[in-house]
Amino acid sequence: MDERFDSPALSDFPADAPPSHDWVLWLLTVLFLVALTAALVVVFKRAERRAGSGAAIDERAKAVMHFLSPGAKAPMNSQIDMAIKSRAAIEAQFGETLKLSNALSKITGQLNGAVEGTDKKPYVAKGAGGPAQINGGTYINISIGADGQVQPVAPPPAAAAKAEKVMMTPEEQSTAIWFAVQKLFDYWKNLMVVTESYRAALRQLTDSPPWVPPEPPVAPGKKAH
Repeated sequence: MDERFDSPALSDFPADAPPSHDWVLWLLTVLFLVALTAALVVVFKRAERRAGSGAAIDERAKAVMHFLSPGAKAPMNSQIDMAIKSRAAIEAQFGETLKLSNALSKITGQLNGAVEGTDKKPYVAKGAGGPAQINGGTYINISIGADGQVQPVAPPPAAAAKAEKVMMTPEEQSTAIWFAVQKLFDYWKNLMVVTESYRAALRQLTDSPPWVPPEPPVAPGKKAH
């Protein structure tokens, strides 16, 4: 007999198959692929949007340069016309950006002055002559001559008023336009510098994390939330 005493007893029922975890692995694999695909789509869309914005900045800068370059070389008889077209191009392409920049400059200028402890006040010219004498609440400027006699002194000039716009002569206007256009063209001709400044502003607006206010200080003996 070939049978051994330690052989398992024969059974009429088939043995149970071991549990299979293949479906769990498939589910995890599918979830991982879905998450990876979603992340790649987000990154691709962001890069596509950034590339599109960069291309738009390039086109806007070139649209301004289209008028600035001829304006910097314009003859006298077409100088004003080209300057008007250049100004209109800048307004059309970057008008809203310039408005925002001017508004922020005014506000931040006040903030910087407050932090530094400085203030801008209109200049008031001081009158010449001797020291002021008070007579009934009125300041009177007097001056003593070499003979000891009181000399009349002209009243001090009034405070500097806000400058009024005065029309230029045609020659002055032509000169002012030439200098303004040349200065603007000298900066704008390097389009890489111009476009990179706008790209930097775009990156700050889109890629920088938003500001989160700090938590208030925790009093001693209390737990932070």
